[in-house]
Formats: sequence, structure tokens, C-alpha cells
Amino acid sequence: FGVLPGVVETTSEEEAEGEEKVHVGFATEESDEDDGTPPPLTAEEIEQVLKLKTDLIDAVLFGARVAAQFKQGWMVCNALVHWWNIHIGITDDNLAEKVLPEYIDGMLELHGLLVTLAPIDFHQELACSFTI
Repeated sequence: FGVLPGVVETTSEEEAEGEEKVHVGFATEESDEDDGTPPPLTAEEIEQVLKLKTDLIDAVLFGARVAAQFKQGWMVCNALVHWWNIHIGITDDNLAEKVLPEYIDGMLELHGLLVTLAPIDFHQELACSFTI
């Protein structure tokens, strides 16, 4: 689908209501108008995409939890790196107001895991720069 992870999608009906919305579902083909705007996703596609997004969030968090449980701080840090790389489009495109609730909950959980790591695994002052 070529969509951004961690962001709520909109349907063409929602866009037609007159509210200006940032379209974050990117199709692989250009629209017929040739203005560079991809066609909006259908309701079924949005449902499928949102499930994939939440599954991805769950998978990264599961890995971070297991790593923390086995006292593998480096793996918790790797989970955060993957989280950041997967969701970097949110900050690059100023989409913070459209993030999924699962994204925010996941950020809070990752932050909690990071600040409990032993100093040998993670320099705690670096966590001060980790904001939601």
C-alpha cells in the first residue's frame, strides 16, 4: 500500500466532508489528475493497513519486552532503533497529530524499558532526549 506506519489513514468519504486532512496513504500509481496526489484508500484497504500497522507495533514491542526480560539491553536499544526507523515519516512529515494511540502507548513503553536498563547497557542521559 505504500503507507506510513503509525499514522491513522483517512477514507475518500472523510476527505469529501470538507475538512482539510493530510493524506497519508500512498498508492503505487499516480492519480488520474496527474497532480501527484495518490488516490485515496478504500475503507477495506484502510482496515487492512491499520491492522498491519498495529501488528508491526506489537511485534517490535514484543521483541523489546522479551529482550528486557532476558536482560539484553542491547536488544532493547535495537528495538528502539527499529521503532525510530520505521516511524521516522511521522516526524519528517509533521504528522504527530495523526498518530495511532498504539504508537503513543508503544513510545511510552519503550521509554520505560530504556530508563530501567543498567547504565552499562544504556547511558541514561541519552533517554532525556527521547520525547513523545
